[in-house]
Amino acid sequence: MSTHIEVSELGSTGLRPTAGPPAPSWESRYRRAVVLADLVLIAICLRVGLVLTDGSLSGHLPGALAGMTAIVLFGSLVGCRVWEQRMVELVVTPALMEITGPRLHVAPVYGLTMLRVSLPTFHGVRWVLKSALDRVSACFALFLLAPLLLAVALAVKLEDRGPVFFWQQRVGKAGRRFWMVKFRSMVIDAERQRFELELANEGSGPLFKLRTDPRVTRVGAVLRHYSLDELPQFINVVIGDMSVVGPRPPLPAEVEKYEFDARRRLLVKPGLTGLWQVSGRSGLSWEETVRLDLRYVENWSFAMDLMIVWKTVGAVLRGNGAY
Repeated sequence: MSTHIEVSELGSTGLRPTAGPPAPSWESRYRRAVVLADLVLIAICLRVGLVLTDGSLSGHLPGALAGMTAIVLFGSLVGCRVWEQRMVELVVTPALMEITGPRLHVAPVYGLTMLRVSLPTFHGVRWVLKSALDRVSACFALFLLAPLLLAVALAVKLEDRGPVFFWQQRVGKAGRRFWMVKFRSMVIDAERQRFELELANEGSGPLFKLRTDPRVTRVGAVLRHYSLDELPQFINVVIGDMSVVGPRPPLPAEVEKYEFDARRRLLVKPGLTGLWQVSGRSGLSWEETVRLDLRYVENWSFAMDLMIVWKTVGAVLRGNGAY
């Protein structure tokens, strides 16, 4: 179903009024009258100055002031006329803050300039190309980061001799479940201890978060601060369960509490990073997290992916909102 949204009269004038129809007669007469009034005022000021100074505008304060006034008026007249001749671009805000990118089109409808909002698409050549680029970039990242991955794995193993990786079931595209892999950043029996910490939950909505989680190990605290524990998820991207950029991968228990709008997050693959990560991470409320994920889901583009990947680097180095 197509949606037509009417723009205001200001917006209907066009986004780039580089040329227009000839000015109506009343406007031409008005402009000539304004110019004539300006010239008359300038002439009066000059005449007063000459009378007060006997033909010389210098040496007498009243005459000098009158002459300066005339010069200022003349400069204003020239400046205003030059400004009116300039081509000025017009930018109109459509007040559709959650709809961006290729979904917005300016199109004529019955002779009127209207703003057309297209329905989001979740299939086609663009999405196939995105999946291919995800897998290629994930393979390249795993190869490039291999020394760092080995160092992190060694640090996790040496701290408590426990397993290096932590496997957890998550929900992906269309509700399909998969096993997500991370570097283990908590004690071995962290899942069992979670039920004992439910009353101390600081997360909003269905999320479980603790700013100071006693289950996190010393090495794990460093990994979480710089999101190094997330790096093995490139394996999930290569397999095809995840994307490099996308919504946060939810737990099955969280999905069971989803309302209708939140379930739209499952229309695409979950991502290793996303708008939620570059906009505050764990410091966001549940409503803000859903809003950002849905903005990505419904307005995805290659340019948005590149922007998010670029901002992720800064967000990871700063470590803001990571716990």
